[in-house]
Amino acid sequence: MKTQFIVLDGGEGAGKTSLIKKLKLHFGDKIVTTREPGGSPKAEKIREYIFAHPELTARQQFDKFWEAREVHIKETILPALETGKMVICDRFDSSTYAYQICEKKNRELIPNFWENRKRIVGETEPDLYIYMDVDVETGLARKEGQEGEVLNHFDHVTVEDQKRRQEGFREFFENVPHQIVDVNESADNVLKQIVAIVEKRLVA
Repeated sequence: MKTQFIVLDGGEGAGKTSLIKKLKLHFGDKIVTTREPGGSPKAEKIREYIFAHPELTARQQFDKFWEAREVHIKETILPALETGKMVICDRFDSSTYAYQICEKKNRELIPNFWENRKRIVGETEPDLYIYMDVDVETGLARKEGQEGEVLNHFDHVTVEDQKRRQEGFREFFENVPHQIVDVNESADNVLKQIVAIVEKRLVA
């Protein structure tokens, strides 16, 4: 069984980031956790630029995310996989499809998306996407209620924006291996489900 590359993704308030921290505590050195945008020194600089410039068009965001992703794969993901470590990433190209294409109504970018995926991701395609499915209203309420949460321009969205993102995720997942986990239930149950999924895919 080859080393696995898993992506955790979902809408606002799904709890991806806190869950990935719990997975790291549970599995320790068996896994490498990372995030997008960012995940490597050069990619983190691109992340800073994206979040500091809310005036960027969806197309400009789209190009920057792919630029960061290419560096992230080369600097973090591939080296980890080559050493036999499972990689679990907080967001990946699934979010680019949901946010920049579907939420922003830029379906003309779809051909470019798949071309970039073939060229940049190539053989490093994730083995599994885990979609953390949360009701739109519940997710937005959770996000706004998180203490100490620093919101950015991607967080300030309407229910309709978030619904378009959700539709975008589902459309993307029609084309890739994925599992859907209902995260409207308790955090403990969600963690148990995802730990079980990861355990089945860890290289013995």
